[in-house]
Amino acid sequence: MRAIGNSFMALVFLIVSSGLNVLLDVVLIREFGMGVQGTAIATVVAQGVSALLCAVYIFRKTPILLPQRRHFCLDRAIYVELMQQGLSMALMSALVSSGSVILQSSINSFGTLVIAGHISARKVFGLSVIPLLALGTACATFVSQNLGAHKYSRIRRGVTVANYLCVAWGITCTLIIPFISRYLISIMSGSSEEEVLDYGSTYVTFIQPFYGVLGILFVSRHSLQGLGEKMLPLVSSFIELIGKIVFTYVIVPYMGIWGIIICEPLLWVVMTLQLLYVFWRHPIIIAGKGRRTLSIIKSKVHLKSYRGNHRHKF
Repeated sequence: MRAIGNSFMALVFLIVSSGLNVLLDVVLIREFGMGVQGTAIATVVAQGVSALLCAVYIFRKTPILLPQRRHFCLDRAIYVELMQQGLSMALMSALVSSGSVILQSSINSFGTLVIAGHISARKVFGLSVIPLLALGTACATFVSQNLGAHKYSRIRRGVTVANYLCVAWGITCTLIIPFISRYLISIMSGSSEEEVLDYGSTYVTFIQPFYGVLGILFVSRHSLQGLGEKMLPLVSSFIELIGKIVFTYVIVPYMGIWGIIICEPLLWVVMTLQLLYVFWRHPIIIAGKGRRTLSIIKSKVHLKSYRGNHRHKF
């Protein structure tokens, strides 16, 4: 539904599912004493209801998404494309997670209080970057829609606006969160230990000015995926993995806790520069600059399509 521009109903079903999940958690755990089993049942039921609502809505309101008999034919090109896209995204997530695990080994060496402060700071970080993640996800859909419509100049404008919004959010967080960072860390950790609060608030305060960079990273990476690129976004994930390995075994032993704090912000800068370079030099994005380039691209696309439909003539 998001892909055809109906993000509102997708949000409605998500809200219903989340509310039902919380309600069932309370009822099954508190009233029926079902413990972990209750949380599992609540999750499955909530997701099932969400899936059912989506199916009913699609059936009644968006028949374009309903499969027909002709859609069940074997199309090797589609299978290959979906597998390549899926494997690319899976590998990207695996690389990012592997880097985080490696860096975590350095964090663990500083003791439980630093671990608690770091975990709490990451929770604050996770909440405050939700708008950036949302913009990145939106750009993937926006770019792919306009790519299919051959509106390349609109891709340029949309991504530019998204980058401005990311910078604006980063500035807003930088002006607000550092002043309440200790309070937020205290809430997230449930601790009053000075070392926990000091490390957590220091970490949160330092990374705030880099939120704009991180947002542009998300937007660029998802936009490249929206253009159908599989390998180019992976390069940034390899940069992140290698960078975290270098920090873990070289920089953190030398700089201590500050090596952990500066690790990700510096890597964000490097990854964003790489992604910006490949995105704005992409042929489709360059095509959005002027009509002449755009017409050349379109003519090549139409010629390729014609040849594909009339192979016996070539």
